[in-house]
Amino acid sequence: MEAVKQKIEALKRDVNDKEDQIDQMEDKLRTERANSQKNEDEIRSMQRQNQLLEEELDRERERASAAQNNYKDNEDEIRSMQRQNQLLEEELDRERERASAAQNNYKDADQQKDQQTEEMKSLQNQISNLEGEVDKLTADKEEMKSKLDEQNQQLHELLG
Repeated sequence: MEAVKQKIEALKRDVNDKEDQIDQMEDKLRTERANSQKNEDEIRSMQRQNQLLEEELDRERERASAAQNNYKDNEDEIRSMQRQNQLLEEELDRERERASAAQNNYKDADQQKDQQTEEMKSLQNQISNLEGEVDKLTADKEEMKSKLDEQNQQLHELLG
């Protein structure tokens, strides 16, 4: 009997040890489940952060693409404005040449006008002189006519 009691005591110790082991295993299982839950929560949090980062990356890619398109549009506009500026400069050069030619033509016309004015004054002087000569010749003619009339009258008187 003593052996049976010892065996029962040994079995009770074994049962207590096994219960302690079960309690330890259950504690360990709860701890592992809590750690597993914590890890799963952390994984979900990291997945959410990853998703947010991917969304932000997509937005940044879209912004970069829009900025690149805007840059290309601006480059095109700059090239267009540079070409327009070049055309305007060429047109300005042509207008300057035309203005210079017009100014030269004006100077030539002004010189011709001055020359013609001088010629006109000279012609007016010549006309004035000729009118004076015509007046003198007319007076001389009248005087000669008068003398001729007198002489004709004297000749008639003598003959007649």
